[in-house]
Amino acid sequence: ASQYDQIAKHRSFVHNKIDSRVLKLYLSQHFIPAPHGILENTFQVEPGQVVSFNRFGEKISNVFWEFPKYAEQKFFNFNSGLKKIDKALSHSVRSELMSDVPICSFLSGGIDSALISFYASKKMDVPLRAITIGSSSIKYDESSDAKKYGRLIGVQHTIKQMTANDANNLLDDIGKSIREPFADFSIFPTYLVSKIARKNAKVALSGDGADELFFGYERFWSIVKNQNIQKMPYFIKYGIYGIDKIISNNKHINGVCLFPSQSEAHLNLHSRFDSKLIKRIAPDLGNTLASDINIYNYNKVENELDLLHEIRKAEFYGMMQKTLRKVDLASMANSIEVRVPFLKKSFLEAALSLDPYLSFGPNKGKVSGKKVILKKLLQSKLPNSPINNTKKGFSVPFSDWIRCELSSSLKEIILDKSLVQYFGMDGYQIEKVFNAHCKKKQDYKWPIFTIYSLFNWKKNLQN
Repeated sequence: ASQYDQIAKHRSFVHNKIDSRVLKLYLSQHFIPAPHGILENTFQVEPGQVVSFNRFGEKISNVFWEFPKYAEQKFFNFNSGLKKIDKALSHSVRSELMSDVPICSFLSGGIDSALISFYASKKMDVPLRAITIGSSSIKYDESSDAKKYGRLIGVQHTIKQMTANDANNLLDDIGKSIREPFADFSIFPTYLVSKIARKNAKVALSGDGADELFFGYERFWSIVKNQNIQKMPYFIKYGIYGIDKIISNNKHINGVCLFPSQSEAHLNLHSRFDSKLIKRIAPDLGNTLASDINIYNYNKVENELDLLHEIRKAEFYGMMQKTLRKVDLASMANSIEVRVPFLKKSFLEAALSLDPYLSFGPNKGKVSGKKVILKKLLQSKLPNSPINNTKKGFSVPFSDWIRCELSSSLKEIILDKSLVQYFGMDGYQIEKVFNAHCKKKQDYKWPIFTIYSLFNWKKNLQN
């Protein structure tokens, strides 16, 4: 009992010390990347790392796997690369199916989860259960495409349309299950799909990781395409940017080139909380430097292939880890284990052995030029699938929900005077942002939910 008392006292002491650098990093990126912790002198185990302690209390740290420092492509021929990925993914899915409990899959309207579900269904003796979360929003709903995939694969399909009332009912449960500040609102559909899946399964397969490995995001090409212009003096590239804006509305030149470095541009593409707004809301953090602990921090690269490797490496330790954190928090809260075949070590190494242009495609980042090799793989398995659909993301119409059903719940937390004071923020500015969002003057869903998640984390610790 005395030992627990000492731990409790230490815990109380530590909780009063917020690391201001990590707090600023959290506000910018909406989660806390390893190895950092929001509390001073606390740390996280990094991806691919094993930490243990010997009988003397000494920490022993070993790296089981890490993203290679340099790109080492071995497969440059498209057909050879396709066979390599087909074999590697088939093996990965088969190994992740080893279980003595029921298994299902999370099936969205994208090609990644469809591929995982296809391989799984071919290796199971019973029909694969698949769970899909849709939305009442046309902009975000992928359930119709997921339904087509499910029919082609032959799954036992459950589709649930998520509403604002569902989100409001889950808000408290999600807040209590998240033991750290985390502000990606796609955790709502992830939590709900895990909750539904748990009714009939204890293990779920997910398609996470493919976008980062196979260049599925627009930001890859956004950084790469203007790298030559980015090297120019600011006044020259600003002039080029301005001319292109007048002529083509920046069809050819984007704002990424205006940043001093590629890594700063990369960080900005991930931030939904403008630095000027952070300074307004959290003035005490104005002079705090978080750049030295930022994972999107790499040297300028001249060669395009090397730059793609650096971007993908930063994505692996950044966005991918945020996605995995979200899935882990939501699934564990519902007592279901999620397995990710795309991130099995053997498959990771197979994917990294491919020439990036086998994925990046001849159109370099345009709609038809993303994840080309995965699209061809799925097309070979399911010829009639909706492969060229528009990527909508596993998300929800959160902006509207904040203005309606979630308004009072969020407002109660983000305007709590004691919490505002604890984090040294400006309550007037927070209220101003919230009101501007509710009046549709500007979309502030990311800053609002980022502050809410931070404040709610602290409130749950106190309780």
